[in-house]
Amino acid sequence: MAHKGRGQKNKKSKAKRNRKSGQRSGASTLADHVRDSKRRQLVPPLLAAMQDKLQPLSWERDLLPEMLWTASLVVDEWPDRGEHHAALSRLDDLVGNESDCLDSTISSFALVPVELRSEARSWLAHTNALTDDFANALSLYQDCPAGWMVEDWLEDHAPDRAAGIEYLKALVPQAA
Repeated sequence: MAHKGRGQKNKKSKAKRNRKSGQRSGASTLADHVRDSKRRQLVPPLLAAMQDKLQPLSWERDLLPEMLWTASLVVDEWPDRGEHHAALSRLDDLVGNESDCLDSTISSFALVPVELRSEARSWLAHTNALTDDFANALSLYQDCPAGWMVEDWLEDHAPDRAAGIEYLKALVPQAA
């Protein structure tokens, strides 16, 4: 059996002392907390340092437009999620740069090279990954980085603003 060095014993005994005293390594103590006079409570030091810099996010306003492709999976009527994942993988294969990844955020669809977008649209047209509802929702966003996906669809369809808005509403959790 190997002999433990003195340094290892000290580390172990320090951790043991911290456990016994109720402190965790790196944790702040109650004395480190800052009094928040507005809320009349103590705030941990990290939160106190960031408190004036934090801004709440709104799912509908700030995140839904960027996460539209992913959020579309929660719609009950989504036909086959396999088509969705296959489409995303196929489009990611078209991205030439190994360090870039089409991660399903709307802005990442801009990574598909312009010269390959026609091929990508043709392939998407033969799958269930691009529904009319999704296309209507996508057509609501001017200058959308993924707007190229519905260019052929727009040649044969008039965007239905009401249907697009209804589709987006289905993606937003309703308050109980």
